[in-house]
Amino acid sequence: MNKKDSNIKNNLIKLAMFLSVVLLSAFFLMTAINMLKLPNTGLGGGENTNKSSSGENSKPPKVSSDSKDYGSDFDDWKDRVDKRRAERKGNITPGEEYSYGENPEGGSNGEGEYQIPEDVPNIDISGDQEIPNIPFGSGDSGSTIAITNKKPPHTAAFEVLGYPNYPFLKVMVMENYFNNHWTVAKEESEVKINFDKKLDENYSANSVKIKPVVPSNGYLPVLSGNIDFKYRTSVDWYKNSETYYSNEPVSDSYEMDYEAPANIEQLAFANTDDSYAYTISVPDEIDKVVDSIIENCVSDYDVIKAVGDYLNINYVLSDETINNYGENDGIVAFLRNKGGKGNTLDFMSAYAYLLKVAGIPCRLAVGYRINQSLPYQVVYKDQTYIYPEIKFEGYGWVPMDVFGYNPSFTPPNATFTEITYASAEAKRGTSFTVKGTVKDAKGTMLDNMAVLIYVKQSKSENTLSYVKADVHGGYFEVNCELKFNTGAGKYQVVADLLENDLYRTSTSDPEMKVFTDTSIELNTKASVVGSSFKVEGRLLDSYSNEGVIGQELNVEFQSRTELGSITSSDEGKFSTVIELNKLGKLSPEKDFFLVKSYNIPYKMNFTGTDIFFPSSSNGSIYVWQILWLRIWLTLAALIIMVVAPIIIYNFRRRRVKDLESMDMVLAFDGSSQKVTVPAATSLVKKESHEQISILFPQIKDGYPDVWGVNEELLMRFEDSSQNWDEIKETFCKKGVYSISVSAGTGKIAKKYINIVDYREEVIANGKKLLKGLSKSIVINDKMTLREILSLTSAELTTLKYMILEQIFDIMEKAVYSLNDITRDDYELFYMCIQKYMNQA
Repeated sequence: MNKKDSNIKNNLIKLAMFLSVVLLSAFFLMTAINMLKLPNTGLGGGENTNKSSSGENSKPPKVSSDSKDYGSDFDDWKDRVDKRRAERKGNITPGEEYSYGENPEGGSNGEGEYQIPEDVPNIDISGDQEIPNIPFGSGDSGSTIAITNKKPPHTAAFEVLGYPNYPFLKVMVMENYFNNHWTVAKEESEVKINFDKKLDENYSANSVKIKPVVPSNGYLPVLSGNIDFKYRTSVDWYKNSETYYSNEPVSDSYEMDYEAPANIEQLAFANTDDSYAYTISVPDEIDKVVDSIIENCVSDYDVIKAVGDYLNINYVLSDETINNYGENDGIVAFLRNKGGKGNTLDFMSAYAYLLKVAGIPCRLAVGYRINQSLPYQVVYKDQTYIYPEIKFEGYGWVPMDVFGYNPSFTPPNATFTEITYASAEAKRGTSFTVKGTVKDAKGTMLDNMAVLIYVKQSKSENTLSYVKADVHGGYFEVNCELKFNTGAGKYQVVADLLENDLYRTSTSDPEMKVFTDTSIELNTKASVVGSSFKVEGRLLDSYSNEGVIGQELNVEFQSRTELGSITSSDEGKFSTVIELNKLGKLSPEKDFFLVKSYNIPYKMNFTGTDIFFPSSSNGSIYVWQILWLRIWLTLAALIIMVVAPIIIYNFRRRRVKDLESMDMVLAFDGSSQKVTVPAATSLVKKESHEQISILFPQIKDGYPDVWGVNEELLMRFEDSSQNWDEIKETFCKKGVYSISVSAGTGKIAKKYINIVDYREEVIANGKKLLKGLSKSIVINDKMTLREILSLTSAELTTLKYMILEQIFDIMEKAVYSLNDITRDDYELFYMCIQKYMNQA
């Protein structure tokens, strides 16, 4: 072995030893980590990996809570609970001061080691602090939401149209808890774009529309569950938390279509989603509380109910109570104080925390509590609410209505709102004015309030508002643009006073008529054949171009209305058939031998109503009447005139049967070899010497009798009596052939045909042309056709130059190309040669 090989071997041995040490060290390190049981320090609220969707095909196995003999189902469920609790429980050092909850990203549970970022929305449960508004509905914004004994202002935030699927509207979602703060999980947003042209402000089933009272940006109030979000511009969508955010102020309505939510029976037999990942720190005493809560449970839904019952039995819900926890953990401090009071946030936080300790995915949603039984409502800021959402297999995040707190508020003082002026009429495409006053029960003018103006087809109709008008010194006045979807008709103009902390709402609703121009669109054909014609078209709203339904129109002819009336149907369409005999004695405009035509002008009238202005449209139609008797007589005469000559012609054009003495002889010129085709034609009677013509129909007039080798040639023979016959022959050799017709020893007719190769013919005639050109320009053997063409440009006229260019194109194809030179090429070449020679 040489020195080089020895060095390679030693290096390989050293590398193997090094890798062995690395692998052994990694093994011992992993063993030590497993023995220490270190917690997963990631933030809660991981991505949902459950791919099942709601529906009958995805129902989980049922677990009965009525039977005392649970058997293996109970054992399986208990094992699952123990497993998920163990997987989600974090590590705690005994005796250490810490804040309980989920482990923060990149940190531990030590006191003060984790600070809530200022830009992360969160709920502070530590005690009595000022509470900013939820960042939507008023133009305000804020990150931290805290509970305080100061009542939020009773100020209108937004309107809600449609029956909601749950008694909540979600604004933000708090996935994680740490240091007395519930925080939003970190998540990248997706841009949700839905430019929905069909978006309107009308009520529809399984759908909710929301419109802010004041243009606002921030997190949008939305429904929980599976929804289809629609808006006229883009918003940010946080997929995991199922929330939406708008950077730009939202001024008009957005829509959410929803699926029917799961009912209690479905949830009672459903499993919660074990795939939802989080890690939570739990002190032993809380762990034991959870053990006692779930001791008699047999399903996840039993645990959910049991946690709520535990809190209701052992603690007192009082929203006047504000617990100041200071540096202590608020949830643990609340749970330790059995029999103590707590507000809704204390109860909701403890509820979500205990469920998470039990291995059930739960988070807090911040939003509004609303009335689920109302098809329309105005939501106020003091309806802000915090409620839990639990994740179920097949159903996703489901909001839970626990502890029954209702934040709604009724102001103490009555009001009287009156519309003192509203435009009695308004035309589509214009506007109308509304004026009014707002007073209290004593008649005192109120100030700094607002009214919403509605346009309703009936007082009971549910719709979003038209516009908001401010009240100053007890008076309001606003100019309202008529919206596109407000059609002609009678409406209620409604003014609803928006409440505040002192004054309740009141309403006024006079009537207003919206009218519009109309137009008639005729679709009648320009002319028809028959004894009747159809008048059809549409009655349209001139502003929207939409059809007007159920209106009566009539047709006039020569100022008479005797043709009857028509009623417009779907999309404003109308149609009627007019019989000519109803129009009286008509004079035809054109009277031909076989047909007559009548030009019939008519007028379609709509007399109008109190909301649709009248309109009319003039039309005319040509009606052609066919005179069938004359047609049949004419056809009979034509048949006689056409058939008789044909019979006579065919009789004269007879063929002679005796062909024995006639031969067709084809001979190559100058050769003694002859090709004889016996009985090839039957034109001449025996002993007849009538003159016969030989024709080549395939060769066009003006072209020489030249044909291509190996191409079939059609030869036609005619006599003076117009008797004829044809034969076809293919010539396999080039040369001049004579075609002759003989009878006995005498020749009746003879003609020559030149059989050529078209390529050779083009080249030969081209050389003759070049020879002629050489008399005026100098041409040598090395020059190309393009070079020769360039030399001629100064000598020739433009037209003659163009003809010569076309000749050279065909010559180049013949000389340089392997493509066939066809009959068309030859004819074009010959024609161009003739044109070139004839040009001066």
